[in-house]
Amino acid sequence: DLNGLAKLLVFGRALCPESKLETFRERNRYAFSVASSESLAEIYRTLDCLDEKSVMNSDWAVSINIVLIFVLMFAAKLIKEKLGIFKSIIVPTALLAGFLGLILGPEALGLLRFDTSLYERLVFHFMGIGFIALTLSERSVKQKADSVKSGLFIISTYCFQGLIGMLAVLFLIITVKPELFVGLGLMLPLAYGQGPGFASSIGSS
Repeated sequence: DLNGLAKLLVFGRALCPESKLETFRERNRYAFSVASSESLAEIYRTLDCLDEKSVMNSDWAVSINIVLIFVLMFAAKLIKEKLGIFKSIIVPTALLAGFLGLILGPEALGLLRFDTSLYERLVFHFMGIGFIALTLSERSVKQKADSVKSGLFIISTYCFQGLIGMLAVLFLIITVKPELFVGLGLMLPLAYGQGPGFASSIGSS
């Protein structure tokens, strides 16, 4: 009864400030039922739950999550400049930062804690702002002779990414994750080509 115990804590603090134990013991003295819980341990679990939610929803937590983006981008930029392997292949800094966050985040090592709902809201709103900004700019479009070559290069890049992704998923199926669907490997070119909006939709589904 998270809602009832939270109200009990607020009422007890406002009307008769006591310890958590005394507040719980006096729960039946109100004119109406405040909390249905009969376990003292649940009031402490309520405090833990409220503390977790307040940390994630506070302005300070929002600032920390935004700073984490800049830290990962800076680390990815340093890796691209210092390691020769990333100089010879085209890997966007944002994509490399995303892989760093995946490795350091709760999905792998658990060293960093992210508010994924905050990142989803940022992607949603900033994508809208980006598309609006494109309509407000003036651009002169000129047809170039190598447009066909550029298009073929982009398509071949997507096909190569899909092949790599499916091979990686197939390797996981053979070794440690036999329940995976091999088509999940196509998420790599789709998320890479369609942008963060598609990746956010896939990740939250």
